[in-house]
Amino acid sequence: MSTENNAFHRQRVLAPNDPNAKALEERAKKRAQRSAQRREEAEKIKDQGNDLFKAQKYAEAAQKYCQALDVGGAKAVIMCNLAAAFLKLEFLDLAEEVANQALLRDPALHKARYRRGMARKGLHRYRGALIDFESILTSDPDSEHILSEAQAARDACLEGLCSISDDGYASSDYEAPSEDGDKDDASTNSDSSDCRHVGNGVACRFYNHGGCNRGENCAFSHAPDDKSVRDDLGKNVCLHFLLGNCRFGDAKCIYSHTRRYLREDGFWNNEEAMAVLRYIYELKTEEERMERRLMRNAFRTIPRGIPYSSFPGGRVSSRSVADRIRPRDLETNAQPSGSGSSSDPKGKGKGKGKGKAKGKKKAAPSSSPSAPTPSSSSTPSDVRDQFILVLSLEHEDYYSDILSHLFSALKTRITTQQALTENSALQLLRSANLVGVLVTDAAITSRKHKNVLTRLVEWTKAGGCVVVGGMFSNHINETDMGRFFGSSWGLPWRMGSYHRTTFNRNEEHSTVKQNPSLPFSYSMKAVHLSGVDSSMALYKATMNSRIESMVFAAAPVQDLAETPVAQTRVGKGYFGYLGDVNGEDLSTPVVLAMLGILDQRRLASLAPASSTTGATSVSATAPPSPYTKFILLLSLENEASFDEIHAHFLSALRSKARVERALTQSEALIFLASPDLGGVFVTDPGITHEKYNSVLTKLIQYTKAGGLVVIGGFFSTFVSFLDIDKFWLKWGQIWKMGSYHRETFYRNASNATVQVNPSLAKDCTMKAVYLKNVKPSSAMYKGAEQTHDEDIETPVIHTKLELGYLGYLGDVNAEQSSTNVLLSMLGLLDFRYDASPVPQPSASSSSLSTASGSRSSTQSVVRPSQSANSFILLISLENEPFFEDIHKNLLMALRSRRRVVQALSADSAMQSLASPNIAGVFVTDPGIVRNKHKRVLTKLVSYTKDGGLVVFGGLFSTFIRPPEMDKFWSTAWGLSWKMGDYERKMFHRQEGNDTVKSSKGLHASYSMKAVHLKGINSAAAVYKDRDQHGELQAPVVRVKFGAGYLGYLGDVNAEEESTDVVLAMLGLLAT
Repeated sequence: MSTENNAFHRQRVLAPNDPNAKALEERAKKRAQRSAQRREEAEKIKDQGNDLFKAQKYAEAAQKYCQALDVGGAKAVIMCNLAAAFLKLEFLDLAEEVANQALLRDPALHKARYRRGMARKGLHRYRGALIDFESILTSDPDSEHILSEAQAARDACLEGLCSISDDGYASSDYEAPSEDGDKDDASTNSDSSDCRHVGNGVACRFYNHGGCNRGENCAFSHAPDDKSVRDDLGKNVCLHFLLGNCRFGDAKCIYSHTRRYLREDGFWNNEEAMAVLRYIYELKTEEERMERRLMRNAFRTIPRGIPYSSFPGGRVSSRSVADRIRPRDLETNAQPSGSGSSSDPKGKGKGKGKGKAKGKKKAAPSSSPSAPTPSSSSTPSDVRDQFILVLSLEHEDYYSDILSHLFSALKTRITTQQALTENSALQLLRSANLVGVLVTDAAITSRKHKNVLTRLVEWTKAGGCVVVGGMFSNHINETDMGRFFGSSWGLPWRMGSYHRTTFNRNEEHSTVKQNPSLPFSYSMKAVHLSGVDSSMALYKATMNSRIESMVFAAAPVQDLAETPVAQTRVGKGYFGYLGDVNGEDLSTPVVLAMLGILDQRRLASLAPASSTTGATSVSATAPPSPYTKFILLLSLENEASFDEIHAHFLSALRSKARVERALTQSEALIFLASPDLGGVFVTDPGITHEKYNSVLTKLIQYTKAGGLVVIGGFFSTFVSFLDIDKFWLKWGQIWKMGSYHRETFYRNASNATVQVNPSLAKDCTMKAVYLKNVKPSSAMYKGAEQTHDEDIETPVIHTKLELGYLGYLGDVNAEQSSTNVLLSMLGLLDFRYDASPVPQPSASSSSLSTASGSRSSTQSVVRPSQSANSFILLISLENEPFFEDIHKNLLMALRSRRRVVQALSADSAMQSLASPNIAGVFVTDPGIVRNKHKRVLTKLVSYTKDGGLVVFGGLFSTFIRPPEMDKFWSTAWGLSWKMGDYERKMFHRQEGNDTVKSSKGLHASYSMKAVHLKGINSAAAVYKDRDQHGELQAPVVRVKFGAGYLGYLGDVNAEEESTDVVLAMLGLLAT
């Protein structure tokens, strides 16, 4: 190892005749002068911020503090003041972050530690808050206010009110930095012209070595970056050289390879810091480095001088906190929040208040047309009124320049509306004409825009289409991205690597299949995603892909599982991601395709319809009720001309029902498992291929369980005569391919489907592929001379198959008259099949006429409903985004037994509670406790008294507070139940309980962490602690309430055994 890279080199030793000695001295003087000027200017700006803070103009004060940081560098006192302003504005996550940065520079600054504690308290990170308050008390044990805050945080911890994120850190890490740590508040900012010259972003080799003669005219960067450290000569020294692992050497590396002019107090002279950094950077892959980086606590001091963004996941420089906390995050006209939170440990803080800023943010001008007034209709009145929402809550003018190609392309295809404020976003998201959303920045991940994100997720799950792209990936860190995908969208996607390479189109993705004009391959620099199923990736790197860089060698791409572009189903809608950081022109068609406006317009089927719950029965002659299920087009070969030739088929289907399309095996299997599936139209012979055997098996099972399936479209046109006979045998039919010709056919009065669909034409002419060996009663249409005495040949078949129906339409030209035939077979013409497919072998099959007659009769409602149409209602009025992820086992179990309907609003809950088909209610969160949902609670109590089954569980016990729970049981239900202990124990089944007696399979005992109920009688406890002393309490309770039953499950961790407990209380476990 050379002396230049000697680990024991400590002091700067310059030769007497060093040519740079004079330059160093001159630069040091200039730097000192500029530093003094910046400090003085920053102090003035800070004082202006303090005056604004005293005047309760917290947003303007925060902007001044950010400006002071930008001018004078990252000073602990200014950061601490900024944290106080953020607390007042209730930007709690920012307040915690900035207070933490202040502590890293001055660990003994009590105000910063107090403000970090108050921010944590507001974020329900009570354990972290308690650690901060107790740390302050070690130095100031007599502070009554801190003692009070510490006790409140301690009580909250004991009551189990801590958020999930509170468990993510060890106590020693959460407390860091220690109060006895070194103060490090020196400024490292530089405002020289070279420091500001970023050029094309690639470091200038000449500047960092001998010197660059081009100055400001140089195309390359002279500025510091995340791969180097600035020395006192203004050169950028290679970070990997300092760590001893630069693979280019001094001759080829674009950065300086000399330590001689570095500061003496940097990490390069600290053995411990060097060991930590080598430990992180010795690994080859970004993912491995990320894991090790995360092993180092985010709250510990980063070695001085290290460029923070060079760490995996640290995408923003730490040289200026103002770079990380942008003034545009603030509402410039915000008034005092009235939260009552004190920013001073000596004040009278009251924690996070409920009041919000009363001032309204001034709407920024938009180049797009003004937002329409949301229509009361659930569907757009005219296709011309449809629009794409561009969601830009953190918009900068230069974004429009970078994304100009994309914006222009959007406006040539469809109207666009841009939302720059939360109010305009919420208004546009309520519009019936909205058909797609493009999110262009990362502001949607901020807590202050939680309302917009919640509405966006709801809209997508209801059938909307959202693409996250633009500048989103440029301005988000690894933690926020993982939380955004996981907590909000229920996706396991995480931030992956960051580099440029050439990606190839994934031909198996449905969006690619629907959009053949997408570029086959293109080069892009992108933030990749990891944890993405390969079927969701639109573009992928290949074995031949190489990292494309002007600096480094063309190394092979390490992780081929990562992708820069992904799109998947979320609920009934679509969610996509594009990680392109440069706004490549070829990314434009990718965004258009994901929004459904490139080659095949998907908008009509994507626009979310207003949700209705509870099926409405209709007789054969009654007008059809609003259809809540969807029709699946199974198009595994996806012939490009299908939509054009069968346009009137598709138009008629979409006028009657929501239409979805499966183009891949995985999509088909997901759709076929949906409880909302109302029928399947197989459009091509892909289903006959051996590779799709799993889909065919599932399709046959679906039909026999009560489903509706029609084989038609291009099936008869392209199916092989060798395959078709084998295909029908798998359905248990002896049908064979017959003749192929044009003929006039006549309605068969003996066919059951014809009998209940009087709108069918009496005759029709079509050119078709016939099937022979068909029973006469199965033929909907037949030739004039065919008799009922023997099997016949026909092009139109509809027959009973166990509990369901199988249809065949051999028309090869998509005749107009065939449209009603297709609708009748799917129950969308005159008669509607309301029963959902339920795999119950013991269920008896009945004829169409019998079913029709039974539906038209009026009978008294008996709860809970056990009909084939029955459903379990989930009342989720707070709609916590992580509920489905935490309780996925329970949801799977419920859906395997009954159709499940989730009510996310009071209106949908009221509608569902009025349905005669409701079989039970599972309340998943404490939203029903709120006064604004009083009518839902009243209806729920009445439903229970009338004989209904109700269970409170899920996140109910996690988020409800003790006073709320006690009042809830006494006021609404007339019960003396109260919140009891919160602890983990082994609980045992109570054999005398009615639920235990009537349900086989409940576990004899199991361990759970739970919120107990007390004030109960012994007969109500389903499980309890066997060795309990004192007042009786239990984590699982169920009692008779009127004619129904009321249950409670206090499990906070969704234990596996709790699934059976919920099923038992809802009457869905074996008896």
